[in-house]
Amino acid sequence: MRIWFSLLNVAVMLSDHGGCYTINKLPCQARLEPGLQYRKISWYKVEEEVIGLVLKNLKTNDTILYQSANHSYQVDEDLALILPDSALRDCGKYRCTLWPPIGHQIREADCSYYPDGCTGPKEPVLLKAPPSRLSSSAQWDHVTYAMMGGGAALGILLLIVISVAGLKWKSRKGQPYKNLSM
Repeated sequence: MRIWFSLLNVAVMLSDHGGCYTINKLPCQARLEPGLQYRKISWYKVEEEVIGLVLKNLKTNDTILYQSANHSYQVDEDLALILPDSALRDCGKYRCTLWPPIGHQIREADCSYYPDGCTGPKEPVLLKAPPSRLSSSAQWDHVTYAMMGGGAALGILLLIVISVAGLKWKSRKGQPYKNLSM
């Protein structure tokens, strides 16, 4: 497993006023593809079910709250989820999902949020990485490339054989193939 999985559960508290958190930021720990401009980011709360909170279009900066959201969540410029006036009901696990342009892999990561007063882990706990929507194809990329290379080589070989046979046939001035020797 990669080292970055250990960072998945980091929760950053920006201000603590005697145990009353006014602004909390949960960083998106998804591994970004360098130089890629992601289209959207969505944040979910992960309980028995995954509950949609907020979706932000990173091109237009438009933010849409999901109907299931119980706060007016915001996504910061650094892709972190801002929890305004958090309460005990906000304790738990959160997931960010980055939506790339077509042809690139969707990136996801989980983050735990357990400030004082919450029942649950206070220390970061390594969570199992969320399954990637493209995990089966991502695991077998080398097999896919090998098959594509083998198919291309076979196609080129077939093209050479057909070309040689065609040249021999032309040199025989259209005589039937059975008289040709290769």
